[in-house]
Amino acid sequence: LRVEKPLPPLPSAPPAPTPDAPLLCPEGMTALRGGAATLGESSGLILAKHTPNTVVPRGRWEIAPFCIDTFPLPGRAGDPWPTDGLNKVQIREQIEPWLWRQGRRLCTVAELMFAAGGSEGLRYPWGDEPRAGVCDPKDEAPDPMGSIATCVSSTGVREFQVRSTWARLDATTLAALTDAGGHTQPGFDGGYTVWGGLVRDDTYYAPTNAGVHFHQDDAPAFNDDGLRTCAWPAPVEPAHEASWAVAMEALRERRTLRGLAP
Repeated sequence: LRVEKPLPPLPSAPPAPTPDAPLLCPEGMTALRGGAATLGESSGLILAKHTPNTVVPRGRWEIAPFCIDTFPLPGRAGDPWPTDGLNKVQIREQIEPWLWRQGRRLCTVAELMFAAGGSEGLRYPWGDEPRAGVCDPKDEAPDPMGSIATCVSSTGVREFQVRSTWARLDATTLAALTDAGGHTQPGFDGGYTVWGGLVRDDTYYAPTNAGVHFHQDDAPAFNDDGLRTCAWPAPVEPAHEASWAVAMEALRERRTLRGLAP
């Protein structure tokens, strides 16, 4: 598999906490204990329509405990959505290194599928069947975050299926997509993908929790490719929280993800 640029390794997960220990997460994040999960798409019709590079096939994953933004950035109910997004070069060279310095990171595809569909891998955040009006289909100019109370997954995470989010390809997902032929598609190499189908049914990638798509380095930034971050459960550094709060206030004012990283 050809890699476009050398990638830093994913931050190692700390030892799993004991089952009864609380998971410590930064403010604005939801703690999920992970575990064994059956994720990805099982419908032969959907797989036939969207494979090889726009849907993750069904399989078994082991998910370490993690924290995930309850809302996409800037991260709380009532926030406006950013008016522009990020391309892969910005994600790789600016955003990901900056996130690590803040004690956060890009979520993996597996974590996003788990947060959106639970350990049973529901096709949509609300269940296995499409349903109109549950989330906001206006992905280019959606209403403020939290406007639709029903737009919540079984794990308590909000606003899935409104916009996609940049993610890291974890090893299990990478293997599943490679076996399905995704490695032949432009933009597959490089370790990053955009996760999340939209409730619109006119998207070329699967409009489900298993939907992914890829961009090459020279692809532009699309405003419906958003960002939701993850973190390993750990004591929160006050300096990280203070820096993060400043960045989110600036994001609310400027409404551009490109200004996140210095």
